[in-house]
Amino acid sequence: MGKANRKYHREKNRKQVAQETKMQNNEKRAYEERLTALMNQEAYGEALDVLAEMIQHQAYDAEDMYRGAYCYFMTGDYRRAAQWLTNTLSFAPAHVEARLLLARICILEDRADDGMAIYDFLLEHYPQALQPEQREDMQDILEYYVEEDKERVAQRFPYVAAFMHIDGAEAPAPKASASVQVEAPEGADVHVSVASGTQQAEVHVPQPAAQAAEPTEASILQEAEAQLARVRAMANDVSVAERVRILNTFAGGYFVADEYDAAKTFLAEALELDAKNDTTLRNLAMLAKSQGDAEKALQFASAMHATDFVLLQALKG
Repeated sequence: MGKANRKYHREKNRKQVAQETKMQNNEKRAYEERLTALMNQEAYGEALDVLAEMIQHQAYDAEDMYRGAYCYFMTGDYRRAAQWLTNTLSFAPAHVEARLLLARICILEDRADDGMAIYDFLLEHYPQALQPEQREDMQDILEYYVEEDKERVAQRFPYVAAFMHIDGAEAPAPKASASVQVEAPEGADVHVSVASGTQQAEVHVPQPAAQAAEPTEASILQEAEAQLARVRAMANDVSVAERVRILNTFAGGYFVADEYDAAKTFLAEALELDAKNDTTLRNLAMLAKSQGDAEKALQFASAMHATDFVLLQALKG
């Protein structure tokens, strides 16, 4: 092939990619307009139907996952809302609104210490990102707990204490943290702190490097096995439920990167730990659907305790 022909084909491919990207962006924008309109009308069930279509067509991002969590929250399904918030934070650790909503769920579910721990973390790492209205909401929620036991709040949640102007409380300098990166350079591994009660576990979501060489399937699976070994090593210190949560978070990172075999490795491990966990079964159903095995996807969905219409809508396509 001559030089002119090679140049022609490169230009043709470039234009084709640009056209496909534009079409995908337009499709995503149309979905998001429908989703936002329904949420504004407080039609949260219909909004979740639209989100199911977006997932089916892979036209969604972390912000859309947060919208899904908010819809579940507004319908009173706090469990699913929390699951979707966990997924949101796996892919966008700096999503302040997701952390605020997760704190509210903790408070509503009588897990006040977990909720205040989230507020404390936000005030330590993202104080400039909090909007005036968000600060007012936090003050309204925290006022009750400060009045109940100022001393305890000051001892356990120093940033909350300073925020609420408890006598003599001063916010300490933010600690350097290996588990949460406030700003990660492109291509770096983003570490997310996953909490369950008082247990803390470190989870990392692989992010593609801009200029890095394309990893081979063997290297990806090798990395996944190394991560899996680290989760197994937590057996004596972390509960089964928490390890299942961590494994699903790892799987989510690989799923978004279209590394389905690696994602399946983590989900298979999670299924061994708890064969009746709805989160694992839901994720296995979506993975099977993405791999073209509709029958297997429905088998996983039918094994769940609770019927999930958003999942079933996604599997119908």
